[in-house]
Amino acid sequence: MPATSTTLAGTTRSAGTGRSHHPIGKPCDSHPCQHGGTCEDEGTDFTCKCPAGRGGAVCEKAIKYFLPSFGGESYLAFQTMSAYHTVRIAMEFRTSEMTGILLYNGQDRKKDFISLALVDGRVELRFNTGSGTGTLVSKVQVEQGRWHQLVVTRNRRNAMLSVDSEDHVEGESPRGTDGLNLDTNLFIGGVPLDMKQDVKERTGVDRGLVGCIRLLDVNNRVLNLQENGGDSLFGSGVGECGNNPCVPNPCKNRATCQVKEAEMFHCKCTRGFWGPTCADVHDPCEPNRCHPSSQCQPQPEGGYKCECPMGREGKHCEKVSERRGAYMPLFNGDSFLELKGLHLYGHDLRQKVSMTVVLMANDSNGVIFYNGQKSDGKGDFISLALNNGILEFRYDLGKGPATIRSESTHPAKRMEHHQLERSNRKGEIMVNKKDPVRGEAPQEKQKILLREQSKERRVRWRGLEGQG
Repeated sequence: MPATSTTLAGTTRSAGTGRSHHPIGKPCDSHPCQHGGTCEDEGTDFTCKCPAGRGGAVCEKAIKYFLPSFGGESYLAFQTMSAYHTVRIAMEFRTSEMTGILLYNGQDRKKDFISLALVDGRVELRFNTGSGTGTLVSKVQVEQGRWHQLVVTRNRRNAMLSVDSEDHVEGESPRGTDGLNLDTNLFIGGVPLDMKQDVKERTGVDRGLVGCIRLLDVNNRVLNLQENGGDSLFGSGVGECGNNPCVPNPCKNRATCQVKEAEMFHCKCTRGFWGPTCADVHDPCEPNRCHPSSQCQPQPEGGYKCECPMGREGKHCEKVSERRGAYMPLFNGDSFLELKGLHLYGHDLRQKVSMTVVLMANDSNGVIFYNGQKSDGKGDFISLALNNGILEFRYDLGKGPATIRSESTHPAKRMEHHQLERSNRKGEIMVNKKDPVRGEAPQEKQKILLREQSKERRVRWRGLEGQG
């Protein structure tokens, strides 16, 4: 990694409040959502949208799911379907609402797409090969809370749809073209926020599934939907089917619990109580006991925590820590260093980058570094992370992420040398100067746009010694 200067002190990330404790600014200005969650302001309040595998008030809880549930704003993303001339899709689902997206795969900024959605309690298949949309509607009325099975087969412009073994509904798309060109990720349960308007124009549906999916079979390959070791690339707001985050009620002091997504919740505090779970009788950050150089953050379980800048330590960041010369930073699972963004090292880094990362990990999960285009997590990015001991090198040039995984697991508590290369769409990861693994991003764009600052950030690692 090229030499960098620290532009913002290393801090310890912690949970935020259920309402803002800052007299000036918006509730999300304090970045209260943990583990990659996205904060959304709601007046003097906020809510967190958590990535798949996280839940709670501020994404503080690790969520394991075997049968994924979706809450209307949730989704899981998979590799693009192979569906140019033919495709077969089988799915088993249940729902508590009669309208919502089940599946979507499209062509970015162009016409082609295929979708499955519930519309007023009936499954609707739509597809467009470039010359117009074909629409098939099942005759079966879906029942709330019951498992249903659907099967779709498509051959060029012709398609068949069957729900719960009904006689096939047949249909076709308009004449002209018959190849389905897809380049977005395959999404189930819903789609990301930045795709919603396009998807609504194509499908007529602007909300995701409120329910569960237990089977997805594409071209006779059953995809693993589980959180641990599954086939999904990323997701948001996904929990375990049947779980209700408000049972038992996590909110304290007679507060009302509101289910926000699959396993996310929001506590509406009664008068006089504070915090993500209303555990405090007043704002624990008023008066602010933290050193002026630090930031006070209330905790979900009550109380507060001071985010100490690098160079300070102690409960209230009152102690000055002496460090001279080079040192190897230790990360505790919530801490991070924020460094100068990669785009500041030169124009060529938009097209190619070479990085060396040497680290030792005490856990098998965690983000090693992340540099994105936007502070809200959207747009182009480049990252390196450990996922169940496997190194994942990811980058998105705007057409969908490339994910390159090491073939072997990273050993715990041992220093390892990692070489990362990216040239336009193609990338490579090499561990200890051997066994390179290669991959590439979807076609068209060749450059990565990075405008926000680069963060070496540890999200899940409880203990780490690393150097990059």
